[in-house]
Amino acid sequence: MTPARHAAVVIPGAGVVVRWPSGVVVIGGSGQTVDSALDALLAGSDEPPAAGRLIERLRNLERVDLGAAVSTPAGIRLLRAGAGQAHVVAPDHPIPPSPEYDVAETSSPIWIGIGDPPLDELARRRPHHDLGFGVVPGAGVVLHAADARPPEVAALRPFQVLELASAAPVEARRPLPTAAPAPAAASAASPSAAPAATADGGVSVLGIECSRRHFNNPRASYCQVCGISMVHLTHHLVPGRRPTLGFLVFDNGTTYALDRSYLIGREPTPEPGSGLDPLITGDTSHTVSREHAELVLDGWDVVLSDLGSTNGTFHWDTVTGRWERVLPNRSVTITPGTSVALGRRTFVYESVARPT
Repeated sequence: MTPARHAAVVIPGAGVVVRWPSGVVVIGGSGQTVDSALDALLAGSDEPPAAGRLIERLRNLERVDLGAAVSTPAGIRLLRAGAGQAHVVAPDHPIPPSPEYDVAETSSPIWIGIGDPPLDELARRRPHHDLGFGVVPGAGVVLHAADARPPEVAALRPFQVLELASAAPVEARRPLPTAAPAPAAASAASPSAAPAATADGGVSVLGIECSRRHFNNPRASYCQVCGISMVHLTHHLVPGRRPTLGFLVFDNGTTYALDRSYLIGREPTPEPGSGLDPLITGDTSHTVSREHAELVLDGWDVVLSDLGSTNGTFHWDTVTGRWERVLPNRSVTITPGTSVALGRRTFVYESVARPT
């Protein structure tokens, strides 16, 4: 559940309504008050803040009337300050005394603004303002559940019909060399099976070598060791020892190398022979399960699975701009830069490769 899935009806008045991928913020007042608040929320960056940073900056604003709805793994977090309001408008959703709280899935409208909600806007649906991203004048916004209908997609250009039979013949060429067959153990590997080992105790995978004989991911455009371009190389797969794929950087700064598979939780106890190492995640808020999730290295991929945890496992989708839940006993492949939430604990998968 995220504000991005709601239709927004903007209420005219003094102040501004801000829509970022991480949430919706209404700031009361005008002129310097609004400008100063926006500057504090952006903190000198042109990029909109992520959910965690947005919540932290909202808490630090002083003497500002505001209401906000921010996407979090637990749902929508509503925040209010001064004369601002942020709450679900329904008889079964009384306004909590706390200025900050989470709201579970609801089909009732949500009022975010300055003062009491306009009841006429809650009783009828106007054509909603397309507030996908940006800032517009207004004293508030009503979020309604968006209609479940697919977007209309217009063709960018007309199709061109090509007659393949009239194409010129392609000159005969020698066939390219074929890749060496994968070892039997690697071809039958699964997240629960032990991968093939190298002589020095590492894990054997198929990869490619740069011109300086450094072993790399077959999908790499640049060597992660020396940085040389590999775009024009013939990608002939060879077996080699898998290097460290990256690091897990947790919200408290703790870092773990991605050179093995992990069972993550409050008290993880891997089964003998599972190939998993325990990764203990401290959690004072008690939102991480005893055995919460698995992070498995499958070849060159990092595969995340939820183990039926109480508070869920989520990954941040940069395309949709919201947290997506990893369904229990399903798995998703995460890439460098992906943020993951386990209950209220978070970590980022940082690549070991050089930035290009």
